[in-house]
Amino acid sequence: MSVFLKIFRPKHTENRMHHEGDVTNARERFFSTQNKILYHLIKDRFSWMNDWIRSDDTKIVELGSGPGLSKEFITNKNILLTDVTIHPWIDRKVDVTTDLNVFEYNSLDVVIACHVLHHVPYPKSLIEQIGMRLRSGGYLLIQDAYTSILFKIILRIMRHEGFDDTVDINNTQIPCNNPSDPWSANCSIARLLFDKMEIGENFGKMKIVKKESQACFLLLLSGGTVAKTWYPRWVGDACVSFIEKADDILTRIAPRLFACEYSVVLKKM
Repeated sequence: MSVFLKIFRPKHTENRMHHEGDVTNARERFFSTQNKILYHLIKDRFSWMNDWIRSDDTKIVELGSGPGLSKEFITNKNILLTDVTIHPWIDRKVDVTTDLNVFEYNSLDVVIACHVLHHVPYPKSLIEQIGMRLRSGGYLLIQDAYTSILFKIILRIMRHEGFDDTVDINNTQIPCNNPSDPWSANCSIARLLFDKMEIGENFGKMKIVKKESQACFLLLLSGGTVAKTWYPRWVGDACVSFIEKADDILTRIAPRLFACEYSVVLKKM
């Protein structure tokens, strides 16, 4: 059982979900379907960030924007959407592993990384590089996967993404993912980086000011944000509200059993 829940590295050909990596399809389906669970999942991923983005912030960068849905829920629209590939809604092509030098040191107010870290081969180095580009008092807003026991079991069933608790997250020379594959995924990364750290603790030149695990069935019943699978189409607002309340209870009582998402805020000192 310990090995079963420590390492799982599926091949892309084993994926039981559909449209892996197809962010155009994901964006079209978000706006065209009435998937209320997915809507609230994406809303919850971004709306909390409004508490950390000031109205006068003008240099906000989102890395790995994918389907580019952050502007639907973040009030300040001064967000530069970036991704490794260009799409009509993407403002600038930026590969987070090689292109961060396009941003000057000490120049950015806020950097957003939503479900980016678990795709990055050297996540700790990426955070350090982002920190160099934030101005003093700037924020790095992270939303990522959280590998609870339940989520690991679901990952094994769906074979969409993997996890590896055995990687040395502090080793900046050995990759946590395949550097040549932008969709390579190790969903354990955020938990390995932040679980043993406390609010107020320093992470390099930044300080942890928020750390919260959340979302269980809201994610598992969403049908997927990019890669797609079945979801209950009959669910209405009342049912979604019940799911969110149940998730809040489950992830507060037993996050390591149930939580599937992680939100973390780092402040540049």
